[in-house]
Amino acid sequence: MSASSEAISAMRVRRVVSGVTDDGRSCVVDDAVAAAQISLLPLGAMIDLWRPERIPVDRHGHDAPTQVDLNPPLAGFVARLFVLAPDVEWKHVVDDADVVEGFKTFGGGTALHTEGSDRALDLMHTTPTVDLVYVVSGEVYAVLEDSETKLSGGDLFVQRGTKHAWSNRSSEPAVLFVVLVSAEGR
Repeated sequence: MSASSEAISAMRVRRVVSGVTDDGRSCVVDDAVAAAQISLLPLGAMIDLWRPERIPVDRHGHDAPTQVDLNPPLAGFVARLFVLAPDVEWKHVVDDADVVEGFKTFGGGTALHTEGSDRALDLMHTTPTVDLVYVVSGEVYAVLEDSETKLSGGDLFVQRGTKHAWSNRSSEPAVLFVVLVSAEGR
């Protein structure tokens, strides 16, 4: 197992949620490790942190997800941590069939593009969302049909429901904080 895979496997995110007591005082109502985690090793991992069913959000609702699902609820959003291992650590050990099966494990089977010149290994996919993708650490390329853009720690990419993929061409995992918002239109 590579150092990246070991680090990804050991990753835990503590989610602390505020609320209100019966007498109206602010307090912590949940303090636990996020339960909705999926390992996509050797490619990476996803951890869903918050998943409201609709917007506007019920400030008193309990929106902690119990499982990872690629897309948010139809009228809601999902806040997610996505860790992408360096391409060099996984592209030579998986094939198209592995990628297709991997996408199916988190509800992404229909998002992946595998027709024409697209190969599943390229990870090109489309979701019915607008995604705010913030690079916490590392670097990643946002790959579109006609261009690529290198993103580094501190950069924000707004992905507006277009065909895209992520590529980590560095030697370290890239950590992305992503908010996927359910969207309309094409």
